[in-house]
Amino acid sequence: MNPHGRIPVLQDGDATVWESHAILRYLAMRYGRDQYWPATPEARSHPDRWMEFAETALQQSFTAACFGASIRMPPEKSAIGS
Repeated sequence: MNPHGRIPVLQDGDATVWESHAILRYLAMRYGRDQYWPATPEARSHPDRWMEFAETALQQSFTAACFGASIRMPPEKSAIGS
């Protein structure tokens, strides 16, 4: 369903949405209304900022710490071995 062949993917009726933050925004706009996706740009910038922070700071650090040192290395150099 994702043209890049990756997950996550959300199928909601006729809509197919991929990429985590696109899915979050879609769900907030579709089902959360003002509670999760405020109408004004100023208020909407709050959840948007957190999603960008998660993308640029948290996710990269988490991925590098958890997977970079073990899964993307040859087994003999991996922390988890072969």
